[in-house]
Amino acid sequence: MGIGMSLDLKVLLPHIGAVLGSAVLITSIKFMVVFGLYRTDHTTRSDAAKAGAVLMPAGEFSFVLLPLALANGLLTQDQSEFLTATAALTMMIGPMVFTGLTHLLPRLRRATPEPEPEDFGAAEGRVLVIGFGRFGQIVSQCLLAEGVDVTIIDNDVEMIQSAGRFGVHIYYGDGTRLDVLRAAGAEQAEVIAICVDDREAADRIVDIVQAAMPRVRLHVRSFDRAHSMDLLRKGVEYEMRETLESAFAFGGRTLEALGLEREAVDSLVRDVRTKDRARLQRQVEEGLYAGIDLIPTRKIEPEPLTDTGKPARPLNPEAQDVLKHETEFSG
Repeated sequence: MGIGMSLDLKVLLPHIGAVLGSAVLITSIKFMVVFGLYRTDHTTRSDAAKAGAVLMPAGEFSFVLLPLALANGLLTQDQSEFLTATAALTMMIGPMVFTGLTHLLPRLRRATPEPEPEDFGAAEGRVLVIGFGRFGQIVSQCLLAEGVDVTIIDNDVEMIQSAGRFGVHIYYGDGTRLDVLRAAGAEQAEVIAICVDDREAADRIVDIVQAAMPRVRLHVRSFDRAHSMDLLRKGVEYEMRETLESAFAFGGRTLEALGLEREAVDSLVRDVRTKDRARLQRQVEEGLYAGIDLIPTRKIEPEPLTDTGKPARPLNPEAQDVLKHETEFSG
């Protein structure tokens, strides 16, 4: 206000066009310089534009320099009045531009369509493997041995680097997100193999795929028996406990080491596998553990699939004490 009151209108009015043009030129140049500097620092266009509007006026320091230049004979009175009027006008333009941008930018963002998720249309993998840890790597080895096109999703840098040696399609991202699944070609895949080492993440992926892509077949790595039961209830095409087959193979080789013939071992393991599957299916159908997720402390106790006809024998006092306590508790 003080600067405005000090302006000489007799000098200003005859040159009003030149003053306006100079003010617009100065503010435009400053706006573009500030906008460019902010953008080089990876700032958003919106923030860069607001910064440009704030810094586009000439600034109060010019009202110190101009009288100083006049006093030292560097400027005439008319020149000083002209430049002072120009500087004052830039200080009017800046706030108006900032206010306009504040109201305009949100509307432009709303009018702009949402960006499409990253396109990964080149994936075209028949099988989408989510999770490339020790389990997913073996699964992928089997598929690649048959020449099956495989796409892999993982959010671990080391796993992605490992996958780079397999000649597969690779997507670095979170497999529990629908946009990532779609971008990696989940809707075109024949099978989605969920191989993550995380029960909650596996369940989220199952729920997302069944809701958004009901026709895609799901093969899921199960965390344990209770997880297998939950997956079967959800209707996944195939599930397997992560340690099941390795335990069968381990037990079979141990029987062979004890002198059993290979054919007999295979028959025994096959029988145990069949009984285990039948028991699991019965548990699913009869709902023996319905609501187990509401009781965190409850767990499924292992039960023998073959009646040995012999009681357990403790071999040290500690084991005897534990078994005695268990018998009293269950009785």
